[in-house]
Formats: sequence, structure tokens, C-alpha cells
Amino acid sequence: MHGKNLPLIDILIPVYNSENFIEKTLESIITQSFYHYNIYVIDDCSNDRTLSVIQKYKSKINLVKLKKNMGQAFCRNFGMRISHSKYICFLDSDDYWHKDKLFKQLKFMEKYNLDFSYTNYATIDENNKKKTDISVKNYNSVDEFMNDTSIATSSIMLKRSVINNLKFKKKGFGFDDYIFKCEILKKTKNSKLLDESLLFYRVRRNSISSKPIRNLIWIWRINKDYFKVNFFRNFESLFGITKSSILKYRLKPFLKNLKNKIKL
Repeated sequence: MHGKNLPLIDILIPVYNSENFIEKTLESIITQSFYHYNIYVIDDCSNDRTLSVIQKYKSKINLVKLKKNMGQAFCRNFGMRISHSKYICFLDSDDYWHKDKLFKQLKFMEKYNLDFSYTNYATIDENNKKKTDISVKNYNSVDEFMNDTSIATSSIMLKRSVINNLKFKKKGFGFDDYIFKCEILKKTKNSKLLDESLLFYRVRRNSISSKPIRNLIWIWRINKDYFKVNFFRNFESLFGITKSSILKYRLKPFLKNLKNKIKL
């Protein structure tokens, strides 16, 4: 177990109707090799058995129960407001971490004096079956990120000091975390990829991640109406995202399956 003489980390988990996944999410934190953390679970007025599942962890977490459904962006912003540690991590209620995620990423942040870092990850389905390994780029600018958008929110660790007045903003679109990541990358040049796969990122049926066409429309609108990019830059952004998605989520698994068949 690691933690002595290392800074405290606050882990923020927005949760809504995750009765089938929240236990694995929380277990992946509690079994971390690093133990110097606070867990904040912000329940967004769940109406399934989520709260019943969470109850077994009540001595190990800080639970906030909202009186009405406010959305994921509100939950994350509320968590940032009530937390106090030097570092913040986000974890979605259906994702989970490698057991050394916190320790390795914190040491990485401290070694390079980073404001913001993120990791590679593996996508999984609703039955925890691994689908694809995702290798993320080391983004040197927000422009590079806007052409790829591969950073998973659940892989992020950042310094509280870099947040200041930044928030997750839902401007009539989905993808409030896309806006947040762009604004963080605009604000700091001191960010870096930890080139290890330390997150299991769940892609569920009917989730935001499972609807690529809708996602592209949302990003187009955000780029156009919020970031005020021109038509040609917006087209470049969506072309880059589409190309990257095909390579990562379609071509790479196809080639892997083909290779396995050839071996047989």
C-alpha cells in the first residue's frame, strides 16, 4: 500500500441508476495500491437500487444525494466545489480502474510537476468483456485534441489549482466533458500522457459513447457555437475524429481478429 508522504487525491463519482456497475467501480478504488484519497459519490436522484448497493460502502465514501436529477455536469461541478485536495480524479459510475492507477499517475504528476495527465484505456462491454485497447496521443495543444478527442474523463488526474473557475458546461449539447478538456488544454501547457492502460472504459448500449453520428453532430455544434471555429476548421476537426475512431474502434479490432484467424 502506498500513500505516506504523498498528496491527497479527491475522487469524484457522479452516479445515476448504476445498480449493475457501481459496486465494481467502488471496489476498484478501495482495492487501489494507493490509499490516501477521499471518495465523493454524488447521486443524481437515482430511482433504481443504486443507493442500496452504495450503502455497504457508506463508511468509506462521502455520499451526496441530490433531491432532483441535475445531470452529470452539475454532479461533477458540485464535487469539485466540495472537495479540497491538491489533486482531483473523475470516475464514471460504470467504469473502473487498474489497481495501481492512482499511485502510478500521482507519481507521474509529481515527477514532471504536471497540471493535467491522462492514460490509455481498454473499452469493455456491459459484461466486462474487453473490446479494444485504446492508445491515446500525447496532445501538445487543444487543436490536436480537437482532431482526436481520445482522452477518457475517467482517466484524468489534475491539480485543483489549474481548475480555478472552470466548470463542466452543458450548453444545450451533450459532451460537457469535451468542453472542459478543451478549456483545460487551452489553459495549461503542462500536461502529459501517462503511456499505460490504467482504465476500463465501459461502452453501454444507448450510452453517449455508443452513438457516433450524434456525437459528431454535438461536437460540430460545440465547435461552431461555443468555440466559434470557422467551417473549415470545424470540418478538419470532425474529419480527424472520424478517421481516428475508425482506426481505433473498427480497423484495429478487425485486424486483430484477422490475425487470430490466420494463426488458427
